[in-house]
Amino acid sequence: MDTALRRRLSAAALVASLALLPGCALVPSLGEITPVATDDAADSSGDSDSPEQPDPDLPPSELTFEAGAELDPAKWSVQWGDAFLADESFSVLSPDDGNGNWSYLDGANQCEISFYQGGMADLDMSQDDRTLTDDFLASVLAGTVTGSTRADVDEHAFDHELKGMVGVESVEFRAIWGSAADGGTWLHAGRMFGLHEAALYVGIRCPAGFEADEEFAKLTDSHLGVVVGPLTG
Repeated sequence: MDTALRRRLSAAALVASLALLPGCALVPSLGEITPVATDDAADSSGDSDSPEQPDPDLPPSELTFEAGAELDPAKWSVQWGDAFLADESFSVLSPDDGNGNWSYLDGANQCEISFYQGGMADLDMSQDDRTLTDDFLASVLAGTVTGSTRADVDEHAFDHELKGMVGVESVEFRAIWGSAADGGTWLHAGRMFGLHEAALYVGIRCPAGFEADEEFAKLTDSHLGVVVGPLTG
């Protein structure tokens, strides 16, 4: 596949870590993965009292795109939790390279799961987290689908929630997936944190006969989680 149109990410190691698929294409009609359900029980009580004010000493319990503006980078760090090392059905495909890139192989279906966490420049950090996340996905998508544009992300990307850890219940992400000419499938999911000028990314590539979106849904329930913790001196 011609890579001349690939857009440069500020974290060059991330671009290098994304294995390009031959003859990649967007799925014409992308199926949306059901987000993790949230508990609405408290909203049905009919209680008209003023909503409880968030504790300034805790991160937002639901880290929506809007709530990212409340995540003070001087107090909080955001990173992937890693449940793969403790699961023998996954093997290390590439260890952490020291630049925030690493990957695993699912032994059940040979799907490759690649991660990135770290800083991003080259994006307009004055924008909200949702817009920044879509800009980030457009940069990654350009390395997978020749000639793709930001408009493709606008049309095909969807919202998804991953589990939070250490006091955070959920974290909003954006994701996009598609197919390759060889019958394989791929998925990119990411979240930009504008105040932190940083990104979390997970990419999935599955061989013919297996669906990357189904692997994403499986891992959402079992392995994918985001840790929001206090900065330590």
